Amino acid sequence: MSAGPPFFSVLIVNYNAGEYLERCLKALRAQSFDAFEAIIVDNNSQDNSLFHCHEHLSDPRIQLIRMPHNVGFAAGNNRGASVSRGEWLVTLNPDAFPSPDWLSELSAATQKYSAADMFGSTQINARSPTELDGVGDAYLAIGIPWRGGMGHPVETAPQDYETFAPCAAAAAYRASSFRQVKGFDEDFFCYVEDVDLAFRLRLMGSKCIQLKNAQVYHIGGATSDAAGSFARYHGIRNLIWVFVKNMPAAIFWLMLPLHVLALLVLFVKAVHRGNASVTSKAILDGVRGLPPVWLQRRKIQAVRRASTADVASALCWNPKTYFQRDAYVIRPSAKAPTRS
Repeated sequence: MSAGPPFFSVLIVNYNAGEYLERCLKALRAQSFDAFEAIIVDNNSQDNSLFHCHEHLSDPRIQLIRMPHNVGFAAGNNRGASVSRGEWLVTLNPDAFPSPDWLSELSAATQKYSAADMFGSTQINARSPTELDGVGDAYLAIGIPWRGGMGHPVETAPQDYETFAPCAAAAAYRASSFRQVKGFDEDFFCYVEDVDLAFRLRLMGSKCIQLKNAQVYHIGGATSDAAGSFARYHGIRNLIWVFVKNMPAAIFWLMLPLHVLALLVLFVKAVHRGNASVTSKAILDGVRGLPPVWLQRRKIQAVRRASTADVASALCWNPKTYFQRDAYVIRPSAKAPTRS
C-alpha cells in the first residue's frame, strides 16, 4: 500500500445502487495503482447497497460519508471533494467498474498530457461489452451536448484525443482547477452537470483529453430512471442553463434562435412520444430559473481567460456528427499542448 498523501481522490456518489456498489469497490481495490483514497458519499440510500460492503469499508483508503437526504450527484461530489486530499479528483459512478489498470492509465496521462485539467475514460457498455457506452462528451454549438460514440462498436474508440468534456461517470479533474471554479453546480442536481463544469473549466483555459486505454465498464442508468421522466426533466432543464451560463456573447446571440428552435423540436418530439408534460415542465422551469443563471453568467464571463475563438474551436458545428452520436475530436492528442 502506498504511503503518504494520495495522488487520486476517487469520489463515489451512491444512491440505491444495490449490488453494483460492492462490485465497483471490488474493482477499485483491485487497481494496480494504489496511491488513492476513495470517498463514498451516500445520499441516504434506502436499499442494501451498503450492506454487502463491510469488507471494502474496512480498507483504510476508503471512507464513507452519509448524507441525511439525497442531495444529488453534483452536491454529493462537492461534499466528497471538500474532504479529499488528492492532487486529482476522480469521479466514479457506483455502476461503473474500472479495469485493473484504470488508475494507472490516468496517472500516466497526467504526466503525458501535462497541460490538461480533465481526463475522460473509455466507457464500455457492461450489459453489451461489444458496444461503447461513450468516449467523452461533445457539445453542439446550438447548446446541445451528447455522449460521443455511445452505442458504437468498441473497436471504433479513437486513440487519445482532445474533446469538449469528460463524462463524469468516470472522469479525472485537477483538484486545484476544480476548486477554482467551485466544482459542480449544485442547482443542477444531476445530469449535464459534467458538461457545465467542463465548460467553466474551458473558459478558464483548461483542456480535456479522452483516453482510449483508461477503461471502465458502465451499466448506465442503474441508479436512476435514465430513460424516463427524471432524466428527461433534468437533462433538458440543465442544458438550457449550461448554454446561458457559459456561451460567450458573440456565439450566444448568434446561436440563441437555433437553441430555442432545438427546444421546440424536443417538445414536438415529446408530444409524439406522449411525454410532453415532462418536457414542457423542464423547459418552463429552465426559463423560470434564468434570472440567477444570468447573474452567474455575468460573473463567469467577467473572469474567463479563453477567447471566443478558443471556445468556438472546441464546439461541434456539424449537426451530422451529433445525429450520428459520433465522437467529436477537437484535435488528436499528439497535438495536445504540455505545460512549460
